[in-house]
Amino acid sequence: MRKFYKTFFFLFFIFFTFQLSAQTIASDNASDGAYAGGWNSGKNGGVGFNPWEINAGANSGAFIGNPANDGMGTSGIGTTAFGIYATGVPYLNATRSFKSPMNVGDEFSFFWSMNLNANGGSKGFDIKSGSTTVYNINNGFNDQISSSAETALRENGILPMLVKIKRIANDLYFFSMTGRLEGENYSTTFNTALPVDGISFYIGFQNSNDGKRNIYFNNFKIVSTTSSVSDLKYVKGFAVYPNPVSNGSSLQLEFINRAPGKYMINLFNMAGLRVQQVILGHAGGTAVQPVQLSSSLEPGIYIAEIIGNGKKENLKLMVK
Repeated sequence: MRKFYKTFFFLFFIFFTFQLSAQTIASDNASDGAYAGGWNSGKNGGVGFNPWEINAGANSGAFIGNPANDGMGTSGIGTTAFGIYATGVPYLNATRSFKSPMNVGDEFSFFWSMNLNANGGSKGFDIKSGSTTVYNINNGFNDQISSSAETALRENGILPMLVKIKRIANDLYFFSMTGRLEGENYSTTFNTALPVDGISFYIGFQNSNDGKRNIYFNNFKIVSTTSSVSDLKYVKGFAVYPNPVSNGSSLQLEFINRAPGKYMINLFNMAGLRVQQVILGHAGGTAVQPVQLSSSLEPGIYIAEIIGNGKKENLKLMVK
C-alpha cells in the first residue's frame, strides 16, 4: 500500500549507501549559456538531454526568471530557473526527453517550486516513457499536491521541492519529493516495465495574472550507479535464496565464512518500516539457515538488514 510519510531518512540512507561509483550522465541548469537569449522550443542546454519542446496556448508562455520574484524560496532551485505561466484557459506543456532511457540504478532529480494553487485549472508534471505518462504529480484548486494514486503533500509553503526518481528494478521505480514546508516529505514506489525517458511540465487555466501561480523548475540531473538495490542478492558473507520468494514460505539465508554468534535479521519495506525481525544463532563458518517469512507480507521489494559481530549488511529481497 502506498502511504504518506513525514520522513524517509532510512530509505534515503539505504540508497545513499548503495550508490557506489556514481556518474552524472545528464545535467542542465537555466543559467546555461544556451538560455541567455531566452528559453523556448528547440533550446538545448546542458548535456544528456534532447531539445526542449514547448507547446503554448494563448496567454501562456515560458521564461527564465527568479522564483523569489513570485514569493518562492530559491534554495536548491537557484535564482535563475525555468518558469511557465498560463493566465487563460489554454495549457502550456514544456517537455524534455532523455538521450538515453533510465537503466536500473539510474536516478533522475530536479527541483520545482510553486506558491499559490492552480485556481481554476491544474499544474504539475508527468514522468514519461515516450508518449505514455507513467507517473503524475498535480496541483489543482487547493493547496494539496497529488500523485497518480493519492495525496502526496498537504501543506502550503514556498520551499522548492526536490524530486527524485530512481529505477530500482526492471519494473519498479522509487519516487520521493520534499515538501513546500520544512519537515514534510513524500515517498512511494510505482510499477512500470516501461523505461522512463522524459518529463513534461504543464500549466493551464490559472484564471489569474498573479505571478505567484507560476511554477518554476531547475537543476536537472541523471546519475548512473554501478550498484543498485536490484543487484543486492548477495553481499560479502551472505546470500539469500530463492529470490524472489513467496510470502509465508521459508527463505534460505546462507552464512559464508562468518564468525559465530547471534545475528539479527530486520526486514524493512520500501517505506522504511520494519515488518519482521528474526534472531538466529550461527555456529560459525559456512551454513544455511531457514527464515520463515510472515504470510502478511505484501508483494514487493524489501531490504533484509543483517546485524552481527559489530557489522551490518543489507540484502535486497523480492516477495511475490
